[in-house]
Amino acid sequence: MQFSIKKTLIFCVGLATLLVIAYRGVTSDFLLKQLHADKIWVHRVNSIEKLQEVNSTFSGVELDVVFNSALNVFDVNHPPAESIGLNLLDYLKSNTESDLNFWLDFKNLSPENASQALERLAFLCAELNISKKQFIVETTQTELLKLFAKSGFQTSYYLHWPGLYQLNEENLNENIIQIKANIFPELSYISSSYHDYEIMQQHFPEQEKLLWLTENETKFSSTIKEHWYRMKIANHPKTKVLLMQIKTNASNR
Repeated sequence: MQFSIKKTLIFCVGLATLLVIAYRGVTSDFLLKQLHADKIWVHRVNSIEKLQEVNSTFSGVELDVVFNSALNVFDVNHPPAESIGLNLLDYLKSNTESDLNFWLDFKNLSPENASQALERLAFLCAELNISKKQFIVETTQTELLKLFAKSGFQTSYYLHWPGLYQLNEENLNENIIQIKANIFPELSYISSSYHDYEIMQQHFPEQEKLLWLTENETKFSSTIKEHWYRMKIANHPKTKVLLMQIKTNASNR
């Protein structure tokens, strides 16, 4: 009798362990990363240390840049964080994967600095022998993106922050009208939070899309429903990149 109870307890503990493992499997993004390795890029890679940790594992990284017109350099930084003086030239030189792709979240693109910034980025590509097609230049200002698109860079129209899904119906309709007016034929992508995916599909079904998850949305607390929703997004042929927070030893800055 005691032996039977012991066996039952062992069986129950083993079953519970298997269920926990299975639950973690279906709520983690391991399968997502395996099936869509080309689409999963790393969010906020704003240091050489973090770049070196992920560049051989993922096909692309997103980084934040601020163009300094006086010095004619791109500062790799996400304001209001304090700059560490990391020049984009040094950042790119440190990369050991020549085919890595770079999503540049351009924080201060303006009519005053657009031409100079374009010239500098084109120079970096020529100097380091990196194809312009390995860069995506992202900003909210499509008139300025046209300059980069014409020069051969990929471009992405950053739709809205903190997200179209948070707008009421009237404001959403107004934004959709404005977005449609801003889209131009040479534009490569539109980009937004993955929460905007359904809205983007409804109103811009033919546009290729870049989407991102915030840090909290990539943790283990994700539900099975959320995980499979992300799989659905990644499976769609119009989804070209899904940005994710990847745990590394380096800080996110």
